Amino acid sequence: MVDYLNIIMILSTTVLCVVLPIITGEFVIWSSVVLRAAVILIAVHPITTAGHYCLISGRGRGHYLDVKGDYPYLTGEEAISFIMSMALALAVAVWTYMSFEPDAFSLPSVAARAQVKRSLGSIELNEFDVCIS
Repeated sequence: MVDYLNIIMILSTTVLCVVLPIITGEFVIWSSVVLRAAVILIAVHPITTAGHYCLISGRGRGHYLDVKGDYPYLTGEEAISFIMSMALALAVAVWTYMSFEPDAFSLPSVAARAQVKRSLGSIELNEFDVCIS
């Protein structure tokens, strides 16, 4: 289950955080939401993996062979870690969506960076240009 979620997050992160900004030239709100949720899920993945192999409790997966005779698809520790990581990723995604400022992630175009204003025969640089001192 966690592996399928990771594949979905990798694909959506690639599409929304790499392909879409290259095509449109801007980092849209969904790009930011997906990127921040993906960072949370990637950060918690080692804990979820440890839960899958029952390393957190110290029992190991061998106790399942004694009880049920086979390894479970989803252990209890993994389920708890998975639910907590999904809740945290969802909370971060909602917070990102609610506090999104479009100007903070827009990429200035080449024309905007090269734009100069002429007033009274002098050249003034706009806010996109870099001043070298």
